[in-house]
This record gives sequence, C-alpha cells and structure tokens, in this order.
Amino acid sequence: MISSVGQRCRAQHGFIEEETGRGTKRERWWRVVEDTKVLETAEFHDDPDTRGALSVYMHELVQQYFSRVTNHLSESWDGDWQRAGTISDWRDLRMTPAQLKSLNDELMAVIARHTLEPGAEAAPGALPIIVQIQSFPRKGRGNG
Repeated sequence: MISSVGQRCRAQHGFIEEETGRGTKRERWWRVVEDTKVLETAEFHDDPDTRGALSVYMHELVQQYFSRVTNHLSESWDGDWQRAGTISDWRDLRMTPAQLKSLNDELMAVIARHTLEPGAEAAPGALPIIVQIQSFPRKGRGNG
C-alpha cells in the first residue's frame, strides 16, 4: 500500500490521479495516468546527488528493453506478424545535436499519430505493440 505522502508525490508529478466517485470519505482510489513520460536525463547529469541513481535507473531501463526484444525473439508468430515487425539498426548517420533532436521529435510525432485516443477502440485483430527508440551519439571507433 502506498502512503498518503507517496500518493500525493506521485499525483503531484502526474503519475497517478484520484478516481473521483469511488471510495468513501476515509477511502480514496487512485489510477495510473496513461500518458507518455519523457525523462530528460541532461537535467540530472551534472548533479552529483542524482547521477548515480540516474545511472542505475538507465541501466535497468536498457536491460528491460533488451529483455523485451529477447522475449519477442523466443516467441512464435505467424507470417504476417513476422513480416510486420522489425529490429533495425542504422549506424551510418552523421548529425549535429540539433539534427538528432529533430529526428527524435519527428519519430515521436509518427508514434503519436499511431497512438489511439483514450477511449478509442483498436482495430479488430490489433495487438499491443512495443516501439523502442534509442538514438545516441557514439565515439568514433570503427564501423560497429
């Protein structure tokens, strides 16, 4: 159970919201806010008090992304689903920070166009889809 302080903190940051119309005077119900969250890691990078926690969190997040892909690879899918998905890698791009930000903004806009509005009904046969995007600079070392 989450303490009332924990609930207020999560609500203050937009992670949960109160379900009005449920509960009693003494009992409050909460639900997860279904919204895209973006963590701006640059805001924490220079803070020595949060840098370690951020590093642990980011490594755990990348491990979860990796696990999603390996789980998918171990599953059996029919031909239509096999041909529809992709695991792709582009390593020959050269960009400035502004160009990389623009690329990410464009990719997010494409995802937003394909995201159902709250309460909208998915197409018959539609399954939940995971789209993972990682885009980052790399130091010049070889072709890999």
